[in-house]
Amino acid sequence: MVDQFLATPWFTAVLVLTFALLAYGVLHFPVRRRRKPRRPAARTSAAEAKAALDTIERVGFERYPLLSRDEARVFDLLVAEVAALSSDYRVMAQISLTEVIGPDPDNGTKEDRDDARRFLGEKRLDFGVFDGNHNLRVAILSQRPGYAGKREPDRDPVITEALRKAGVPVMGIKPGARPAQVAAVLARYIRAKPTGSPRLVAKR
Repeated sequence: MVDQFLATPWFTAVLVLTFALLAYGVLHFPVRRRRKPRRPAARTSAAEAKAALDTIERVGFERYPLLSRDEARVFDLLVAEVAALSSDYRVMAQISLTEVIGPDPDNGTKEDRDDARRFLGEKRLDFGVFDGNHNLRVAILSQRPGYAGKREPDRDPVITEALRKAGVPVMGIKPGARPAQVAAVLARYIRAKPTGSPRLVAKR
């Protein structure tokens, strides 16, 4: 009897209708996946920014001179002598070292390059002479008054070695240096052919 029922047209019609309904449901009512919760990174960043602003608002601020009196005299002397040597060159003060030199991407391991960049992260130059393309041509370290009349030891061998490997000459200058002496040394460095090849890279 069951075999007779399975062979009837009614059973075939029911079977076809069932499959049709299942296909319709799959196509028109897909299973909705549970959404992953959003990361609270943006909220945390906004909270940190607000906390920083709140702290700043609770504290008073005052201005500091960029240079001491001795450094200002050296700066004025450098500006005058560099302008006399070349109208394309400029003098800048308190320069962040990582803004003007950096590890060669084709030299050393990535880990070493990252470490080297980190070591230079807070280093600064007293003064720098830049050419018309804004490349550092001469690094200038101002000798402190406590070393007047003496040879000042290397203030930071990390700075001087990094500059040497970047092909940038380092010039020491005393607060009471005579303009003629400064001009002679600057002329030698400025007129010399650069030993390093500046690389055009995007800011990090």
